[in-house]
Amino acid sequence: GPLPPNETDTMRTLSLLRALPVAAVLFLAACGDGSLRSPDLPPERLIGVGAVSCLQGSISVGESTTCRLTAACTYEGVDAEGSRITRTGDCPTDGLTFTSSNPGAAPIVPDLQNPNIGVVTGTQPTPVNAPALITVTIDGTTSQPTPITVTPACAQSLTISPLNQTLVAGLGLNYTATANLRNGTTVDVTSRAGTTFTSSNPAVASIAANRVTAASNVAAPTTVTISVTTTAVPACENVTSLPLGATTSLTVRPAQIIAGVDGLCIETVAPGAEFQGCRTDTGACQTPNAPIAFLLSNPPQSRQLQVRGRFDDGRECNVTVESTLTTNPTGRLTINDNGLATAVGQGATQIRAELGTRSATRNAAINVNQALGNNSLAVFSQKRRSADPVSYDNSSKFACVGANDLVVNGLGNRTKRGFLALNAFSKTCTTAQLDANGNCTAPLEEGAEPTVEGFDRVELTDDVTNLPPVPPGNDPLNDRIVWKSVPGYWNGREAGCVQSGDAGDTPAPVGDRFITPRALQFGPADGEPDPDGFPINDPTLQPNGLAYADAAIRLGFSCVTATYTNPQDSTQTVTDGMTVLVLPATNDVLLGASGDGEALCETLEPLFSNPLLGLLELTPVLNGITSNLNPTLLRSLDVLPLDQITTLVVNGLSPVTAPLINALDQFLVDPVLEPVVCQITGAVNGLLGILTGGGGDQECTTAPPAP
Repeated sequence: GPLPPNETDTMRTLSLLRALPVAAVLFLAACGDGSLRSPDLPPERLIGVGAVSCLQGSISVGESTTCRLTAACTYEGVDAEGSRITRTGDCPTDGLTFTSSNPGAAPIVPDLQNPNIGVVTGTQPTPVNAPALITVTIDGTTSQPTPITVTPACAQSLTISPLNQTLVAGLGLNYTATANLRNGTTVDVTSRAGTTFTSSNPAVASIAANRVTAASNVAAPTTVTISVTTTAVPACENVTSLPLGATTSLTVRPAQIIAGVDGLCIETVAPGAEFQGCRTDTGACQTPNAPIAFLLSNPPQSRQLQVRGRFDDGRECNVTVESTLTTNPTGRLTINDNGLATAVGQGATQIRAELGTRSATRNAAINVNQALGNNSLAVFSQKRRSADPVSYDNSSKFACVGANDLVVNGLGNRTKRGFLALNAFSKTCTTAQLDANGNCTAPLEEGAEPTVEGFDRVELTDDVTNLPPVPPGNDPLNDRIVWKSVPGYWNGREAGCVQSGDAGDTPAPVGDRFITPRALQFGPADGEPDPDGFPINDPTLQPNGLAYADAAIRLGFSCVTATYTNPQDSTQTVTDGMTVLVLPATNDVLLGASGDGEALCETLEPLFSNPLLGLLELTPVLNGITSNLNPTLLRSLDVLPLDQITTLVVNGLSPVTAPLINALDQFLVDPVLEPVVCQITGAVNGLLGILTGGGGDQECTTAPPAP
């Protein structure tokens, strides 16, 4: 009977599929857009990758060869009847991956111009009977391996040098042997096992290792043959004359060094550029009176010396090895047997060459390569140091120390003292980086012209604050860093310290002694030395860079400097400094038990960094204020311009000073301190005179002796 409609459609579809070519069937089977297809016909897939072919099956170390797919790939599909079939065809041109089973000996990489080609390079010999296997993988299917053997580098020929030389009787000459490899490179086999030099007439020219020495008794020019053979490198398979060898002629002739100062010349050449044997005379010694310059650096600098002997036959010879080379004084240059001189100490020395009865001298100057510029040192307070790396630019030149920060039992009893740890960081530059004014230079950015400003931003990496003592003796005061303090302020590296004129007053002495660790080292209260401490009144016995202040009633400035000596050049020093403001003892009275001087210090610091204000104007004002300014008031001013500050100080002077004087009257009733109150009052009047043009100093009586 008639088929149902849907079955009729199915039969028609099968008939249609039988009538289509296989390619069309596969196409329909692969359609995903709703076209007719049979679920029984899977898409064609790759099941085999063709063979890999390499141009060379054996390469030596350093050689390369190319590999590529040369056979068709295999695919599997389904025919029109639904049967599984295979076919061969072109391999995909994309997604090839080359692999070597021994990438340490024969790595393979895609060709830069054609990624479907792999390039194999021999880097080391493959094991015997274990070649590297090269394969190609496409979509997870890998080809059969193709073996490549890497053999040791082989040589096509051997070269001897120098060629066709003439040698003066009694002198020597070094020969070298070079193997020329098939891969285009060369190997020096002079000193390798298996390399042998020989002479055709040892009585005229004998050989030890690779050095030929001409007999001194040769009476007439005589020519010999110098030969070399080697088995140090395997010969390539196409080389028929084994072992590898080379020859050259050598003529030995008698001659004498000419008379006069130019018979022997001590000269310098680029390393490896010295001439060998003898050649036509080039003339007199080159600049014999000019010292040979060396730089004392790290690593040490070396220069190749060449002693040139000029002979009466019109030839000159390299007689460096035959000569005896010494220096005087010693300890500044070392010279090895081949004439390589190395700088090991600073200063001048004389090089002497002796050959038989003849001699020659040449001066040498060993200079320091690492120089200190005027901007190679930065002194700053750790308290004021930012988190950025230390440079000359970011090192603060102003800090405060509270004279009474640590006074706990009353005013002026000197039981303890305030302190401020200062630091010094340095960095050298080469002599070529120094400008005409002695400043180190560096580029601000890559490729820019070096400038002083550029070096000022360079990080200073050497902490030279507290250096170990210099031997011999190891004196703790002799440590290449000298700290000093004078009344006044630091006015930059050009001007240095500007002193206040009060030579008897040093508000903040600074220590200058190596102590590890750099801890507080204070003596007894009365200032006398004892076994457990240092004299309190001797700043040289305090730790390096420790500025300190005793209880005091006045505000003062100290210019603290550090002078650093170049460890490579004891004649070269650099100095830098900063201003240390000593806060008054009454600071605690005004701020209570928590007073540490930071409020006043933080307020005053920006005033010193503003060049428009200038220290010359600000210093007398601050000295006039002495201990009468309340730090809280200064903080409220928020670093206003100087004219506004002085106006506010004048207008508010009475309420500012009254609490101070009242505090002294109420809490420090002591006959010894009465003149102090007078001095403070006098300072207030002096301040008024400075600010308003009026007022005057007040005379105070001398304090009576303590009961």
